[in-house]
Amino acid sequence: MPTMYPDSLPKPLEEYLRGEAKVFEAFKNQLSKDWIVYHGVNWHIPSDRNNRQRDAETDFILTHPQYGILVIEVKGGVQIRYSSEHNQWLSTDYNLEVHEINDPYLQAKQNKYNVINKLLTIPEFNHFDKQSIDNKISIGYAVIFPDATMINGILPVEAVTEITLTSNHLSQLENHMIALCTYYSNGKQHSSALALQAHVNLRGLLAPSFTIERSLTTWFDDEEKRIIELTDEQYNLLNYIRFVKKASIYGCAGSGKTLIAIRKAELLSQENQSVLLVCFNNILGKHLEHHFRKDENVVAGSFYSVLSSELGIEIPYDNDDFIKEKVTEINPGLFDAILIDEAQDFSTSQLEILKLLHKQDGLLYYFWDDNQQVMKRDVNVIFDKDAFPIVLSTNHRNTAKIFELVKQHFHKDIELTHKGVLGRDVEVLEPYKHKNATILFVRLRENLKRLIEVEKIDPKDIVILTFKSKTKSHLSNFSCEYPLCLFSDDPKPNGVRVETARRFKGMESKVVIVTEMDDERSLKYPMMFDDMCYVSFSRAVHHLIILPPENN
Repeated sequence: MPTMYPDSLPKPLEEYLRGEAKVFEAFKNQLSKDWIVYHGVNWHIPSDRNNRQRDAETDFILTHPQYGILVIEVKGGVQIRYSSEHNQWLSTDYNLEVHEINDPYLQAKQNKYNVINKLLTIPEFNHFDKQSIDNKISIGYAVIFPDATMINGILPVEAVTEITLTSNHLSQLENHMIALCTYYSNGKQHSSALALQAHVNLRGLLAPSFTIERSLTTWFDDEEKRIIELTDEQYNLLNYIRFVKKASIYGCAGSGKTLIAIRKAELLSQENQSVLLVCFNNILGKHLEHHFRKDENVVAGSFYSVLSSELGIEIPYDNDDFIKEKVTEINPGLFDAILIDEAQDFSTSQLEILKLLHKQDGLLYYFWDDNQQVMKRDVNVIFDKDAFPIVLSTNHRNTAKIFELVKQHFHKDIELTHKGVLGRDVEVLEPYKHKNATILFVRLRENLKRLIEVEKIDPKDIVILTFKSKTKSHLSNFSCEYPLCLFSDDPKPNGVRVETARRFKGMESKVVIVTEMDDERSLKYPMMFDDMCYVSFSRAVHHLIILPPENN
């Protein structure tokens, strides 16, 4: 059986094109496997001398790796007539209705040269012209009248018997196809090697496989509009709690805690209130600091950077007693409002220090999510018992596909929901060999190349996250052809950011690649590993790629 394109005809087409259907089935049942048969090939012919474009269709094109190429025109009808007086072809169909038809021999001849023109677009045939390629490969044409059994009268001069077939020929069709190829190769320098080349290359042109897709950036643009709408919707919460002085706002990843905290700080600033917006994470702190850099009413940043600035001294890490003593001693100015983002990261003593900076009747909001406990430490998630409790259980940030994976690592007794765009499937890549930095780097470079050059993602919209610390991560030595920002607190990197999941908590990126998930600390504590997955995966706004090590 030959290779058929298409492999079968739809039923409606069989009824409509009875003659072509007969020939199609004859080719399919009789030709050997070396043949390729293309049915219904459509052409768009470029502009001619008169600047006219036209379309054409070929009933059948046959290619053989040894014999060459045949163009077959089929004309069905119980009777075919030709009138030389009017140069007119007429066909009588099964309902005995008469139709004027195009000259089938002229059609077949024109389509032969359409095939030759198409061959000349192939690099291997660029050095040929029409005449030379016609001389090197047997390229012929023929007309089949599948409903007719005999020819009465004299055919037109171009309709020689060698290229005219009727239903009588359909029972021995392969022999007749070979005979046609031989007929057209007579007197030519037919090259079997070139025939094979044409047989192979025409397949890619006449039976291509393709997918028309959107680039990721196009998806992102549409999704971004929807996210902006949802963000405006989230801000309605602030109207609901406008007169609440003390609030404990629990929010799942992607619920908009940080956005709401920023918006609240902006609103309070517009009322000329002094505001402290503080978090524990350095990168998020730099982001908040950058956002409010021109706002004189808002002090924003990480815990240690804010206190160093307010106290005018260097603050040692993990020495809360010293910090508390200095705050009490120096007695810095008090804030009308304190907004604590990612409050679960603070120890009880650190929260007490922040309260020392708070006016007694001032506003105090905690924003928190204890499912993001990525450090093995005691976490105070109760805060003030008299704080008004609010639960944000709807994810607005991530696509639904990402959210479904994030939700699998959520272990609080709250029903999470999603509102937003569907997005694409999370990409889980083939694992790389455990602790093999060379393979890891190769895989990362491959995916960065795809994202940046094919999908047209801006490098600064891509983040690579590791579960490991900076000192234990192989990524400290990672390099590639694109700009990188390795383990930096810079809130506005100009390249692909490489960061630890712990340090990137509270942040987000359009595309996130998560790797090095074999962190010893996380693997010791299943709940911590869940939290690391929950935090890392939820950083991706539009697209998430996971590159795991083996046996992870």
